[in-house]
Amino acid sequence: MPFRRTPVKIFQLGNPLYANAPVSFFAIDGDGNPTTSLITLYNTPTGATQGGNPQTLDSNGRLTSALWHDQPFVAKIGTAVVPQHQTAPWYPDDTGIFQGNWVTATLYYVGDTVRDAATGNLYECAIQHLSGTLATDIAAGDWSTVFDVAGLTTATNADMASAAASAAAANADRLLADADAAAAHADRLQADSDAAAVAAALAAAGLPAIGGGAPGQTLVLKPDLTGYLLSDIQSPAAALYGASGPNW
Repeated sequence: MPFRRTPVKIFQLGNPLYANAPVSFFAIDGDGNPTTSLITLYNTPTGATQGGNPQTLDSNGRLTSALWHDQPFVAKIGTAVVPQHQTAPWYPDDTGIFQGNWVTATLYYVGDTVRDAATGNLYECAIQHLSGTLATDIAAGDWSTVFDVAGLTTATNADMASAAASAAAANADRLLADADAAAAHADRLQADSDAAAVAAALAAAGLPAIGGGAPGQTLVLKPDLTGYLLSDIQSPAAALYGASGPNW
């Protein structure tokens, strides 16, 4: 099957030894050896206009015009000065090119890439073929997927949703921590307020502040923080409340 049409790259530079020499371009076999079949040469990169084979080089030993080929070849050349000999095998370029949006009824070569205008997906030609229907050609193995826009979009959306869910959970944790911190702060403020109230009550009753009693006097804060339970408190508590002491 023909390759992509490629310029003939030999005999582009002058060589006086090849002046006016005939040169023939032969197809090669699988081992790179020339066969007896002449290949088709073209005068343009596209179209059906053919160039002659053999060619006659000009007086400088160069091709007289640009030629293109789509088959590997070996060139044979000889003159009265230089005995006939052959070149090494020459091969068409097999590097694919970007062909834009895929279209039907088009010859695609291995390595060509196209874009599906409907989905934006990119495909690389795996088998040289004349395009028909893209879905059918893909199913036949003519194309391999290079870039799946739909798949990437789905994956990206899933990743974004997961990231958003994680961020929301982290934000909820932060809000809960803030609420706990606010509650703890409120508890501290309430404790400070209760302590201040107790201190004021003690001062009003003429009782010593916490840790300020004389030896043998004990002040114990009640669990509900409403007052103090006094034991072994001497006057003026006894005088103020009687021998049983205060009953808060």
